[in-house]
Amino acid sequence: MRPFGISVFLCGFDEGKPHFYKTEPSGAYAEWKANAIGKKSKELTEFLEKKYEEGMNQDAAIRLAIATLSEVVEGAQNMEICVISGKNE
Repeated sequence: MRPFGISVFLCGFDEGKPHFYKTEPSGAYAEWKANAIGKKSKELTEFLEKKYEEGMNQDAAIRLAIATLSEVVEGAQNMEICVISGKNE
């Protein structure tokens, strides 16, 4: 039994297709389309389940990320976003 542990998101690309995984302290992992870790993660995951749409373009996905973060972050000045693209631009 471990007294402490962390969950981690891992993402990457396979043949240009994005993959998004979440690992748990127990060692369990799963692939997701959208998920949340940390404070209010249950509520945020439910928010994502309602708002996520298959085939979203990059701009729509960024807007969804900002809307999700806005549920727990006090103001845009406390928010940082990094966009990772599988394209060579």
